[in-house]
Amino acid sequence: MASIEWRKIPTVLKTDEILDKAFRKASKQSDTVEDPDKYHRVRKQMNKMVQSAASIIDTTLIAYVERWPSLNALSEFDQALVDAAVGSDNYRKSLGAIQWGAERVRSIAGETQRKILRLRDIDGFHQARRAAYGRFSSIIEQISPEIDWLGEARDI
Repeated sequence: MASIEWRKIPTVLKTDEILDKAFRKASKQSDTVEDPDKYHRVRKQMNKMVQSAASIIDTTLIAYVERWPSLNALSEFDQALVDAAVGSDNYRKSLGAIQWGAERVRSIAGETQRKILRLRDIDGFHQARRAAYGRFSSIIEQISPEIDWLGEARDI
């Protein structure tokens, strides 16, 4: 059984900070695309922006799940400590919800990427990107209580 150093658990960003970080970095990705044809350039830009935002959100959420210790891998003392301090059920529920959110964001990004490849107009590319961003925001807001709970549990 491994023991964990609780002080080394990383700070948990607020939901707005996660979205701001993802969308800010994604908007910078559009500048990296070069193509002389406007149609193909915009298609690649929108695709890259969606993939970049999804990757950042996914990576951030999965990092929380991986850096927080698994209850099964903890010693009995640490398991009892987690249960007494924050509750084992809430702990598992929060990590599970965050993992679900990361998987959904990844799934939506794949769906949007396929949709952008099927679309034939520039306005459609922009609409697909905005729709994906909206769905990302919705998922993050849906798991917001779990993210907030994890941030509070870290500070206990």
